Amino acid sequence: MLLRQCFGINDSNNDHEDGNTLNCNIYHLARRLKTLKPIISKFEFLPNELILNLFEYLYCDDIIYAFNNLNYRFQLLLHSYEYYHLNFDQIIMKSKFNLIENLPLNIQHVKSLTLSNNVYSCTNIEQCLLKYPIELFYIRLQSLSFFPKDDDQLLYLILLLPNFQQLKYLLISQKLCTNPGDNIIKQIRDIILFEIKTLKYFTWDNESSFFTRMNEAMPIEESTIEYYEFHRMNIDEFEWLNFHTINMKSIHIYAAFFYSYSYQQQQAFETLTCMKIDEFREPMNFQNLFKFLSFLIRLKQLEIKGLYCEENMYTDGNRWENFIQEYLPQLKIFKFFFTRWDRHINIEVVIASFMTNFWLIEKKWFVTCDHKVNEGIL
Repeated sequence: MLLRQCFGINDSNNDHEDGNTLNCNIYHLARRLKTLKPIISKFEFLPNELILNLFEYLYCDDIIYAFNNLNYRFQLLLHSYEYYHLNFDQIIMKSKFNLIENLPLNIQHVKSLTLSNNVYSCTNIEQCLLKYPIELFYIRLQSLSFFPKDDDQLLYLILLLPNFQQLKYLLISQKLCTNPGDNIIKQIRDIILFEIKTLKYFTWDNESSFFTRMNEAMPIEESTIEYYEFHRMNIDEFEWLNFHTINMKSIHIYAAFFYSYSYQQQQAFETLTCMKIDEFREPMNFQNLFKFLSFLIRLKQLEIKGLYCEENMYTDGNRWENFIQEYLPQLKIFKFFFTRWDRHINIEVVIASFMTNFWLIEKKWFVTCDHKVNEGIL
């Protein structure tokens, strides 16, 4: 996946402040080098490999704004670098957009593209595609993210997706738009899941369900996507997706609607190794949660947040220990955040159940607890 990263930190989506600090330092350094007399700085002694590694942490406009016309060597690096991330969502300064627009950028060197109608940006999707026609990206683009203004623009871009020959990552966000109709959603889903055979990562950041009319899919249709992110999902949709995916390795659900849980297939999720749920929209019975998790036999990472607990079994470390040992033996990362209301809870007993050798020595996991005694909140 092509993500922006903070210098020295791997795979982080929350690095904007550090990233901006890095960009600011780069700008000051680059501008200063331009104003000084033509002497060789220590920065210029760095090998090309290190400078190109630095480029990986910057967007295309940041790189060009900082290094363009500094000297002949940097100019050659700018023209030879083949992994540009062209992100029109965060180009606020008109001068930076003009700089990219006037530079003869080799589109074949752009591996990641973000198209947006961000009101704070100095451009929009229509203007971007006038300057850089979408067909120029068909051959080598690997990552595409777009934030369409309406359903027509969304469907227009979706219909073009099968033309991309190396597309691996796709993100679609439509927070500012009206919700697409059922027919449009089905058409979008069929193209993304079943027609783009190179796709490995897919994010659907939209309040609308991605699984409208899902039962109309043919049983033989299968997706090659391995990593999913969805804004919302219920248990039936999760089971359907597993059935129609060859090798689902990871799923991240922002809002889970699992309260009507009734697992019908009685078939384990053989390939899923990572599951993250940011919020349960309704309380989930403890036994139903354990029943659901018992089918995720290959899990190595499990993160559950935003769960309201009415039962004391959620705070019983011994139950969790026995369950994990029996059903999730490969689990390496376990993050469980929940809230419980109980004025009669014995906090010392709760903490003691999570301090066995299993938790502290074998797994090296620890528990933090915030107990508001007067309010009965754990």
